[in-house]
Amino acid sequence: MGHRTDMPAGVLCVVLVLAVAGCTGDPVASGEADGAIRLPLGDAERPVLSDTRPGTPYTAETAQEMGMADAPGIPLARPATGTASTAAPGGEPPQPPQYQADFNRILSEGGAAGPASPADGETASAMAAPEDGQLLRIVNLVVAEVNGEVITREDLLRPLRPQMAHWTRTMTEKEFEARVRTEVMTRLKAEISRRLALQEARKQSTERHTEHFDREIEKERKRQIAMAGDQLRWQKQLASVGLTEEQWKKDEQERMLVQYFLNEAIGPKISVTRQELLDQYERVRKERYEPKAQARMQLIRLRRADFPSEAAATALAESLARRARAGEDFAALAREHSTDARAQEGGAWPPLQKGSYREDAVDRALFSEPVGSVCGPIVGPRDIYVLKILERTEARVIPFTEVQDEVDRAVRDEKFARMVEEYIRGLYEKSYVRIHEANL
Repeated sequence: MGHRTDMPAGVLCVVLVLAVAGCTGDPVASGEADGAIRLPLGDAERPVLSDTRPGTPYTAETAQEMGMADAPGIPLARPATGTASTAAPGGEPPQPPQYQADFNRILSEGGAAGPASPADGETASAMAAPEDGQLLRIVNLVVAEVNGEVITREDLLRPLRPQMAHWTRTMTEKEFEARVRTEVMTRLKAEISRRLALQEARKQSTERHTEHFDREIEKERKRQIAMAGDQLRWQKQLASVGLTEEQWKKDEQERMLVQYFLNEAIGPKISVTRQELLDQYERVRKERYEPKAQARMQLIRLRRADFPSEAAATALAESLARRARAGEDFAALAREHSTDARAQEGGAWPPLQKGSYREDAVDRALFSEPVGSVCGPIVGPRDIYVLKILERTEARVIPFTEVQDEVDRAVRDEKFARMVEEYIRGLYEKSYVRIHEANL
């Protein structure tokens, strides 16, 4: 069995969260006890930085060097065992062009997604409630640096704009801030992992990769435009989550590059034995590969209370059953006569497992009479029923040979997740990661 290059994005996302979380236990722990989000009030209260430079422990001296004397930080500690190598001479990562300018601009301004930081002495809210028809504004502050790249609150919370707008209407201010804080911490872990993997992937990327990704992105762009109806509607959909078309394209390029790189780096190392497949099959067989008996039906239900007598209700049910057996459209009969909640759907029910319908006599008929037959009248304590059995599948055990490929994918996904986690931890140990705790 060859290695896979189509690892699901969902698997990758979970792995990236676990990878950094596993490095430190809680890489974004904060000293705030009440869950509120505190924002810096200007240069006089510059965010505390937790320094994680390999070989450079957080001390009073390093705090003074960074202009943070008497500001206790919570370091993003490395794993207790082993000695991390430095990311660059002196522990500092090489700064890309424009890095310092971008960093200073974001720290001193609110950014495009939010208002400027408040003046000294003022109180800042973590979020500004949206005006009708406007996007939720996010105060855009730097929350972390990864080898010279900055991560902002906007980077983390942009995908949540629609949910956040809803939260402002349904939560108290304290609940809202606590929820946003939790999301920031969870997403920061994943974003640090993603940035580490992306930086490595860029080192391996070639023009051929870029051209391939561009072709795939264009296919996806056309598909999404077709689904939206036209390009303008699609762009409005992007704008509703804070994206421009260029930002969407950049996100897609990075996603493809990271996924391709991790698949190529780790996929060939994954091997699966037949015994591992059999063990996995046995672990999940009862839950996944032993489906219970199921059946679908159309149902007419008559309330006895709607008739002058039980005999009158039974007479109508007998007439409806005869007409259905004679070939009349059961759905039309149900729409006209049934009082069941699904009458307007022609009495059609979704698949039911054996024993799940409330009226035992109906359930017994559904799982014992021939498929295609019309049963009834069935007299219950309060209602009288006529049903048509549409289809039925019996309980069975799906043999291993039928699901071997599915089991193989599950085992490989699990191994891939563990190996990506280990790989990201390795990158983390030799990288420069700094958390701006006050902005969380």
